[in-house]
Amino acid sequence: MAARKVFISSVRRGLEEERDSLPALIKAVGHLPRRFEDFTAQPQPSRDACLAGVEDAEVYLLLLGPYYGEPIFDSGLSPTEEEWTVAKRRGIPILVFRKLNVDLDDAQMAFAKRVEDYVTGRFRDTFSSAADLLPKVVEKLRELDQETGPLVWVPLERAVSPEWIITEEQLRYVRVGPTVELHVLPLGVTSRVSGHRVGARA
Repeated sequence: MAARKVFISSVRRGLEEERDSLPALIKAVGHLPRRFEDFTAQPQPSRDACLAGVEDAEVYLLLLGPYYGEPIFDSGLSPTEEEWTVAKRRGIPILVFRKLNVDLDDAQMAFAKRVEDYVTGRFRDTFSSAADLLPKVVEKLRELDQETGPLVWVPLERAVSPEWIITEEQLRYVRVGPTVELHVLPLGVTSRVSGHRVGARA
C-alpha cells in the first residue's frame, strides 16, 4: 500500500474537534494528512498554498459543517468550495462527510446541495461527532487502498531511444497492415533487465 496525500478541507469553525483528530488517524493508517493549520511561513499567498495542496493531493476529504466560510472577493466562493472545485477538476478520489444535528447557514446549505447533486456531485456519509467520523474515514481510506489506482503520467528524467524491432525503412518493403510495437522500459533503473528475469517475476 502506497501512502497517499490526503487533503482535509472544511471551515474550521464548528469542526474543530474533527479537524484536530483526523491527522493522527490518517497517519496511523499509513497516509499523509494535509490541512491549512499545518502550513508554515511560505512566500506564496495562503490561498495559493491551499489550492496547491489540493493540486498535490491524492485524496480529497471534505467535511460539511454548519458554516460556509467567508467568500473570496474575486471568485465569490469560500476557500473550501474553491478547494472542492480543484479536486473535482483533477478527478482524484473525493470523500464527503456531512455533520448531523447542526443547522447549516444559507450559503452552506446551497453548497451542500451542489456537493450532493446527483449529476455532478458525490454521495456522502454523515457523522455526529469526531468519535463517529474517525472509523468511517478509516473504512473509506481502506476501500481506496484496495482499488486499483488510475494510470498516472510521469515524465521521464531523460530522453529514451528504444531499439525498434522493425524500422520505418523495413516497413516500406514489407506488405503488412498497421503495426504496433510495445516497449516496456524500467523507470529509475539504468541497467537492462533480462528476459529470463522478467519471466521469473511474472
